[in-house]
Amino acid sequence: MPKKNHKLPISSTLTEGEQLTECTAHGGFSLCEVVIAMGIFSVGIVSLLGLISVAMSSSRDALESSVASQIATGIIGALNERGMAAATNSTLFFNNEGKAIASNDLSGIYTAEVKVAPLENEPMALLSPNIRQITITIKSVGSGDLKPRVFCTLLANQG
Repeated sequence: MPKKNHKLPISSTLTEGEQLTECTAHGGFSLCEVVIAMGIFSVGIVSLLGLISVAMSSSRDALESSVASQIATGIIGALNERGMAAATNSTLFFNNEGKAIASNDLSGIYTAEVKVAPLENEPMALLSPNIRQITITIKSVGSGDLKPRVFCTLLANQG
């Protein structure tokens, strides 16, 4: 059996007046198309890399806010249970999980300054002289990234 030749000359598949170039007949991409596609891809990748740093910063800030809130809640609960006299104008130390530690422990990354003050010149002070204003300022020990977070509340002195 004779071999069939499937190769046809390019000009034989065209109607009269049409011609294809050899490059078009192969269906490849031009250098210009490849460069434009790489440019679009590069812009997308650079944008994603920029978003990653913003997301990590927001995540760290949210975590630090959560730990600071947990520390303040624990201090207020302890003051409510044990009384305020022991914590007047004191500084406490906490680890990265918000748990209290000794002041000489090097793993401490948060400090909490607790200030207990009586209300003065307030209408509420006249109604109940046992109410105290509690101000808790939480700061990061080793890193300047954490802006101080301040929590204020009022507690009635039980004793």
